[in-house]
Amino acid sequence: MIYGIGVDIVYLKRFDKLLLKTFLKPALSKLPSRSTTCLNNTNNTLEKICNKFMHKNEWDYFCNQLESHNERVKYIAGVWAIKESILKTLPDGNDILLPPTVTIYTKIFYKGVTMKKQDNDFIRGNNSVSSSSKPRIIIDESYVEEMIKNRDNKNKYKDFITMLANSKFHVSLSHDGDYLIAYVVRVKDL
Repeated sequence: MIYGIGVDIVYLKRFDKLLLKTFLKPALSKLPSRSTTCLNNTNNTLEKICNKFMHKNEWDYFCNQLESHNERVKYIAGVWAIKESILKTLPDGNDILLPPTVTIYTKIFYKGVTMKKQDNDFIRGNNSVSSSSKPRIIIDESYVEEMIKNRDNKNKYKDFITMLANSKFHVSLSHDGDYLIAYVVRVKDL
């Protein structure tokens, strides 16, 4: 049973300009990880922006694994489009109380991939990419556990937590030319 469908399309040049504007030069191969303080770093603006929509695993991958400017542009645009699409699959605030959007984006969901290796599927939460990989939405179970342990949040977001437990998310991501599109479907988890 389909519970929700979300789609988002982004203009890649918008993200290209963002990366160039925040001093991320194409030749720069390594950025500080989220755990590294960036207060005196020229990428502080970029980090502040990314902290509003990227999970720590996505930021670490963005900083430490991508080698070209083009890869970084597509990655950051893809993360943004997926998060927007996820949000569109969730019930609106009239049905159940949702955590703040920034919490949904940065704490609960993150982009991973499923990769094929010798006819066996396996999951890589660290976003390792190959030509046969496909995007996957991962729920940060440790954060959901924190929500459950926090008595106020458990009561406040009880319906949201139940919805997460009963849902599975499927994602398709595609890019062509200057555009990238993410399509997410939330279905009943059997």
